[in-house]
Amino acid sequence: MLGTALHRPLPASAVAMELPTCPAAAGPVLGDPGWTFDDDADDSHFPAMRHWAAAGVRGGIPPRAAIPVRERLTPAVAAPASCAGDDGPRIQAAVDAASLVGGGVVWLAAGTYRLASALALCSGVVLRGDGAGATTVEISMRFRGASAAVKTPAVSMVGVSRAGLEDLTLVYVVTHNGRRVLPLDTDWAFDYFSKYETRGQAFKNERLYYDRPGFAYVAATDLYVDSVWIKDAVDCWVDGCAVLDAGSNGVIIGRDSRHITLRGNTVRGSFQKGPNGNGYGINCAGRSVLAVRNSVSHVRHWAVQCGAARCVIVDNTIGVDLNFHQRDDGDNLIERNRIHIPTWHLWRAFQRGAAFHGDPGKGNLFFRNDVVQRRDGPLYEDAGTVWTMGTAEPAPVEGGHCPRKGALYAVKRR
Repeated sequence: MLGTALHRPLPASAVAMELPTCPAAAGPVLGDPGWTFDDDADDSHFPAMRHWAAAGVRGGIPPRAAIPVRERLTPAVAAPASCAGDDGPRIQAAVDAASLVGGGVVWLAAGTYRLASALALCSGVVLRGDGAGATTVEISMRFRGASAAVKTPAVSMVGVSRAGLEDLTLVYVVTHNGRRVLPLDTDWAFDYFSKYETRGQAFKNERLYYDRPGFAYVAATDLYVDSVWIKDAVDCWVDGCAVLDAGSNGVIIGRDSRHITLRGNTVRGSFQKGPNGNGYGINCAGRSVLAVRNSVSHVRHWAVQCGAARCVIVDNTIGVDLNFHQRDDGDNLIERNRIHIPTWHLWRAFQRGAAFHGDPGKGNLFFRNDVVQRRDGPLYEDAGTVWTMGTAEPAPVEGGHCPRKGALYAVKRR
């Protein structure tokens, strides 16, 4: 079903993106093995510092060479008839086989793979590609539950430990009338979506196809698919990946997950960006999560909520709000991020949910972030001020204390 056409010329192609590269080539980086708390930076005014230093996979994400490769798959020239155009069953079979021998790497060689059925990683198994710009997994699953709040995962780490995704792209693929279509992308109609009265049109469910050429809405009722679930999981990671154009949400970290690392990923775009938990680039409800050097944009929120505690969001490039949406458990740290909110976005850089969602937790701190809010210009510029979430906006912490060595995430190499 076609909807309202928006009168604006389209670019010849989508905006190019810089996809992540394997961080192992750059020397030791945050999230690697070998980092520990800097005792010299300990400051009694900030009792959560040691907990923050322990966020992420305990012992660090293993070096690429440390985990044996159990099976190397290549793209099928034509998928077997039994798979009906779905590489999922043979990838799952390789994951299950690796699990039976104690874990290891299932390596997807460069090329394109089709995923029309859910893929579940097992403890100790890493699904790795040849790089986010080389190995692409195209997700074509469809799902509609009882409401817009019900989703299903494409790739899951549920009830597992020491599992990971590395060096590949997950992209949700939608076709209409035989053509591939993309999510409504505000960059392609910037003037329209930057107007106050039309900004909200970017944040809807079930009419988010972007039919090219023509810029017309198309009804879509079965795209409630999240790209990655990490639930009831411990010491798991997503590293060097791109998660693009999710059906609903990019990466979901459930409240029963602990010590998760998201590092060096690009999370961009979603078809469903309306209410009821849709359009979250990252939804963090876990404990002791480390998110470092990720890029998140063109979604509804990056949420920190539903029991999230002692999580660290550091050195990321963020083009959406960080939203303490619903009853996190506090002591979450946001430090050294570049947070630039475009004019078309409906929410402020640091946001909280409505009153009925409950107050954010205590001890959520913001420090040394580069924040630019729509047309308001830079915010929270004082590099010596630690901020916390107030009634509606961040406010300086009581007493005005500044960490003794200028960092709240205080780690050093052993």
